[in-house]
Amino acid sequence: MSANVNQNFLYETDSLDNFVKVLDTMVKVMYEEQPSEYSQLFLTKRSNAFNNGKRFIDPKDKSFLTEGSWSKPKYFHVCSIGDYRSEITEKDEVFDNYDNLIKKVMLNVKNVDTNLFLKQCGDGLDSFFDGSIGIGYRINQRFLGAWEHLDISLCHIFYGK
Repeated sequence: MSANVNQNFLYETDSLDNFVKVLDTMVKVMYEEQPSEYSQLFLTKRSNAFNNGKRFIDPKDKSFLTEGSWSKPKYFHVCSIGDYRSEITEKDEVFDNYDNLIKKVMLNVKNVDTNLFLKQCGDGLDSFFDGSIGIGYRINQRFLGAWEHLDISLCHIFYGK
């Protein structure tokens, strides 16, 4: 017996062509295309439950609430896909089909400010990596209660020597 549960999904790539193929597949696996009493495909730019990858660095002289107590974020939120009708706000965009949703996500991805990503998340370098670093695209499944979201973000891609 299958309950059609997706336990976890994370995908990172430097290829927009591969990104859109995986995005299209995951949207069709996770969401129904036709609206129902409880569900409606939507796109939001709200990042209120997005995990940006910040870590608590735990310096002894700073409190948990101080900005300097945290690392830079690893991921830069672009948008999120959901389908829980009650969560939709007036700033969100609703869709009646997969194709228009995917096109809008890709428009957001292509128009994201990569300079702002680098400013907020840094260049990705640390003392443990020997190679080059580029900007990549990330899809991450996130749960909000029983409802699933796909978070779309920028990330660092590491090319080893």
